Amino acid sequence: MYNRVTTRLLTYCIITALYSISAVYAAPAKGFTPYRSNQQHITPEVADKLGSRYASLSAGVCIRRTATYNDPNYEDLDGGTPTGSFMSTVGLGLFSKGAFRSELSLHGSRLHYSGTSIITQNGLLYFVRGSWSIKSYAMMLNEYYDFPMHGVIRPYLVAGIGGVYNTGDYSRILARVKDTCKDKDMLNLFLGKRRFSLAWSGGIGTQLRISPLVSLDISARHFYYGKAVAKNTDTTAGGAAIDHRVKGSFVSLGLVRKF
Repeated sequence: MYNRVTTRLLTYCIITALYSISAVYAAPAKGFTPYRSNQQHITPEVADKLGSRYASLSAGVCIRRTATYNDPNYEDLDGGTPTGSFMSTVGLGLFSKGAFRSELSLHGSRLHYSGTSIITQNGLLYFVRGSWSIKSYAMMLNEYYDFPMHGVIRPYLVAGIGGVYNTGDYSRILARVKDTCKDKDMLNLFLGKRRFSLAWSGGIGTQLRISPLVSLDISARHFYYGKAVAKNTDTTAGGAAIDHRVKGSFVSLGLVRKF
């Protein structure tokens, strides 16, 4: 079962592993056979100059997700495992001189949560339980720093900023007045509000060259998706709304194609 300590340790282990692999392969590779095209050897240095633009496609799974609430009573709803949480990204990039490259990407993700909580609102004590999910669609401008490559592996750092559109599904969160209503009387009182917000991300990764123009991409990234709100539809009962900021950490696998 995932908990906050376990997922944090898992994240650190993945980051450490990526850096370790990168450090090992960043040294000149002995016995490396360059890719052969038209009976000519293409060295890594020549391959780096082939194509100043690229397209990327990746998909990944969530290893940790959190939600920072405006009301601490809601913290218990940030539970369950990351099962059902995932992301995908498609991007277009441009290599610049030196170690930097820029990329414009479309990023989509789904984060799943579950839990139970007891909330006080307008003198009434509410028992809330269930599961909910947030879908985020972001346009990001990413900046990469590529470390020197010798051999077939190149590690990198990445940071991005952009705009995100968040929409929530709260149909499986049920609430009732504690000690007054029974579980059979639990109703869905929350309706997700669509919201635009500022998003940012950061992470590390490694590209494994499988041909002069195609590389396999492995990365670990953290995304901040900004604010999401679930409005209470029962205004007469005075139930509290869910107001939170959503974050998720992912490991992903993808392809990068120069052109």
